[in-house]
Amino acid sequence: MDPDYRRFVDFGEQDVSPDSPQISLEITAPRPDASLTVPFTTYWTLKRPSSAAADSEKSVIFKWSPSMDLYYGRVVLLRLTDAGPERIHVPPLSHLSPKTPLTSIKCNGWNLDQFPPLQFPNYPANPKEITKRCDLPANYHMRLVAGEKYALLWPGQEIALWDLGTLHDHVDKKVTTRKDGPRFILPASKSNILIFGVKEESEPWPDRPETKTEREFAEANKREESWRLELRRQRNAIPPSPPPRKPSERLPGAPVLIMAISAPSEWHVDEIIELKTTVSYPEGLPENQKPITFHNLGFYHPLSGDQDSIVLYRLERDDDGTEKWISCESDEDGCMAGVDFDGDNIPVNVGDGKDNNAGRFTSLCPGESWVDIRRVHSGPLSTGWTTLPDDFKTGVDRFKYVFKGATVDWWDWGTKEDHLAKETVVYLPSWLFSEVVEPKDNGGRPRILVAGSNELEFKVVECFPSPDVARNVSCTVCGMRYCGIVSFPDSSSGF
Repeated sequence: MDPDYRRFVDFGEQDVSPDSPQISLEITAPRPDASLTVPFTTYWTLKRPSSAAADSEKSVIFKWSPSMDLYYGRVVLLRLTDAGPERIHVPPLSHLSPKTPLTSIKCNGWNLDQFPPLQFPNYPANPKEITKRCDLPANYHMRLVAGEKYALLWPGQEIALWDLGTLHDHVDKKVTTRKDGPRFILPASKSNILIFGVKEESEPWPDRPETKTEREFAEANKREESWRLELRRQRNAIPPSPPPRKPSERLPGAPVLIMAISAPSEWHVDEIIELKTTVSYPEGLPENQKPITFHNLGFYHPLSGDQDSIVLYRLERDDDGTEKWISCESDEDGCMAGVDFDGDNIPVNVGDGKDNNAGRFTSLCPGESWVDIRRVHSGPLSTGWTTLPDDFKTGVDRFKYVFKGATVDWWDWGTKEDHLAKETVVYLPSWLFSEVVEPKDNGGRPRILVAGSNELEFKVVECFPSPDVARNVSCTVCGMRYCGIVSFPDSSSGF
């Protein structure tokens, strides 16, 4: 951690006992700048290493809420100046009463206000990380000034309520503070410092009301966000997506790659949903006689001047009842806060598994496939995140993913082992998510143009029964009552 930030830390990584749960925190944001008048979304991701001390290899449950830490002003807000970071005092939200720390809490299966639902044992896969979504609350947001740079810093905290075991072990039992044994520390580190700028909207909302209280400010921000989304839609800010690329558009002399996508046809709003992409290198074609190594970014992130790669559409109905698929605008462009766009190009040894960026390159022999799985929805919406539009309606809207085609900007013959022996090095820009910058012309080889393929239509449905009956009815998906103490599965079961 930068020495300038250490003076704001209460608990660091050196305070974590090797005999206590080993869990880290990362704070990110989908946008590099916060707007003064629109909600600023942040993501808080808990991670657990695959191997650690004995206690950390067991399931662990604990009570922790980043929202509550923000509501009570426990997360450090810093204004970044030429003289160094300057702390800004953030009081608790004014409508909150002083809170006495809990010494015990009963896991009764339906403490929604206290126990955010994070993980269930019957999810398709045991997650190695858990992400919670938090909009920056008004006690922080109202202290921001346009044109300034800020940092949110997690100072570290001792988690008082925790225990080893699973949710099933603790239903109808109390979790209490521990008087003996190791302390469970969620430490400060360089990964839980979020740096962001602040901007004013270039076009003010003409109907924005005057706000005096924190609640009025937060409500006005939500209404302004809805107005801006509708304004962009009315102005047709989303250009029509080009048609899928055809196989006939492939360039002579380039290998042939084929991609397909797969995902569930029905999304439960509180589930984790993953999009599976499969890139195949078919054998038996005259172009595909030798192994290849290629830059894999273009399959999930459109390169400059490229097709739209994987596009999300929503089925909309005109006033006359005509239905049509409209591409969805996405504000979730990935966390680019703090990214250095002016840094030096980064060398990558594409065949060296020890190079941190070598995973951006894939090798295939004829007949092999490369499979990539990306999370596209991590419910529930109260604490998770989604790639769907903010205004989607559960049980009403229909969506589809379409793979429109992709471009492989850099490739070469040979396996990664071949390129390790040849010490093949290429250069990526400092922000990484772009084309190879050196060699610029791919060594004279034509780009690989990948044709569009299948479409995936799906709908989003409720996971749980209505609140009137849910207290006594188990979820048909998860098979248990709603209980949201954070639960990490055993590392032996795939964590």
